[in-house]
Amino acid sequence: MNLKKLKIAAVALFVLALAAPALEAQRHKARRQHNGTLQIIALQTYVEGRDATYNVKPADHIPVSVGERVKIYLVGTALIDNAGEEQPVDANFTVAAGRGNIEIVQTGSNWALVQVKSSGDDGMAQLGYEVNGDYEMKGGLQWGRITLAIEEGDEESEEEEVEQGRWDRAEELTEQLYNAILDEEPRGETARRDTEHIYEMGAIGVRDVALALADDAGSDYDRLSEDEAIEVLGRLYRGLLQRDGGDEELWDEDRGFRTNVDTLRRQGYERMIRVILDAPEFTTANDLRNFGYLAGHSGDDDWREHGPRYAKPRH
Repeated sequence: MNLKKLKIAAVALFVLALAAPALEAQRHKARRQHNGTLQIIALQTYVEGRDATYNVKPADHIPVSVGERVKIYLVGTALIDNAGEEQPVDANFTVAAGRGNIEIVQTGSNWALVQVKSSGDDGMAQLGYEVNGDYEMKGGLQWGRITLAIEEGDEESEEEEVEQGRWDRAEELTEQLYNAILDEEPRGETARRDTEHIYEMGAIGVRDVALALADDAGSDYDRLSEDEAIEVLGRLYRGLLQRDGGDEELWDEDRGFRTNVDTLRRQGYERMIRVILDAPEFTTANDLRNFGYLAGHSGDDDWREHGPRYAKPRH
């Protein structure tokens, strides 16, 4: 919730706190004027912190979300001096339907604090009420049900956010590997399947894709001169190990870099990629230690042979 919404909610709660004593005073005044009995011609509910009012009969559904805790007030339109005025209406509250979806946490004279636990099969639940105060009202208003329309809400949003974040990271890592190893942008179905493999397998998938790209490079980096090897290895260091600095700086200041230039020239490109992938620095630099695979999957050597298996999350 952003700051603006928090401020609005705080103002709404303050207004309700001020309004409650005023409503109670109006109720006592109205009862004195009508020999202790209020004539109620309609019932409504409102939810603490919201501006909306919901009719009881005919019923308006109150929208709520899974995980939300809502305080629902029962309010009547009282006929006073031939004019309608809003008055609190005392009642007892029960869970009338959807017992597994909602729970009454606490009740007051004219309100119930409800915890929304699940959307169930149909996304509905009902709060039963029975008026217990001294009122004059039609029989149909004295008891009834308040219907809650339950949406997945925050729980679903969090799952979608996690899914989107994992997909975004898989795309970023795919682009990083293609840029560093092949010196090109990822494109086409193969790149899409590489992204899916990283999305599914996490750090294991990163290693698999990196080695597949090294194999794709083929003989492009065979028989390199020393200057060419320095340039290629500099790109790998910056792309895979997140190193700063240019090629000359890496050569002058990093003894391991000079050793790996020789490894690249003598043992080949794929061997050099494996050396980098096996280095703890690679895992640390790319924050892969906790990037695990999705539950139920244990690896697939033929991931590039499959068609798309995941719907790309929508932003």
